[in-house]
Amino acid sequence: MKVELLDHTENLEEKISEMAAICYDSKGANVKRLKASSHFATFRFGYATFQISEFSRSCSMQILRHAFLDYLQRSQRYVKEFQFQYVTPPSIQNNIEACNLYDQYMLDSQDVYDKLIELGILAEDSRMVLPNACHTKMNVTGNIQAWYDFLYGDAGRLQKAAQWEIREIAGEIEKHLKVISPTIFGDNT
Repeated sequence: MKVELLDHTENLEEKISEMAAICYDSKGANVKRLKASSHFATFRFGYATFQISEFSRSCSMQILRHAFLDYLQRSQRYVKEFQFQYVTPPSIQNNIEACNLYDQYMLDSQDVYDKLIELGILAEDSRMVLPNACHTKMNVTGNIQAWYDFLYGDAGRLQKAAQWEIREIAGEIEKHLKVISPTIFGDNT
């Protein structure tokens, strides 16, 4: 799994402070106070865009549930999946018999996919045999309030109850956000 920060609001906390000032008829708002008072709507005036890659399509479905983020994902309809890479969950990796079964299934899926393509079946139809474990890539963008909710909200993906793969992605996203916005994303544990 890889997470790369592609773009973000320059001087993010300054920009949010500047925009939030209108709420208080001032020249600037203290971002620390905005956070402490849960005035999260002000966080909408900054954004961050990430590229997430080498993670499973299954996990991408969890990310898509966050309606306040926006997405572009690598298409299995237009991009053929020859020699696809895939994610192996730790619970399977740590069990030799399960790992052998899992890897064989991935090889079998690849064989069926390749044969369907050879038979002239469109990639958009051949993809139906591909496992959810296939690697995917997506660009995800959102305002800072949406990212805050993604990480720390009621269904925040840093919670222990979150599935291991999305929790790892959320941890990497948080690391990047702490660099560009230490006041908002620092000290949230």
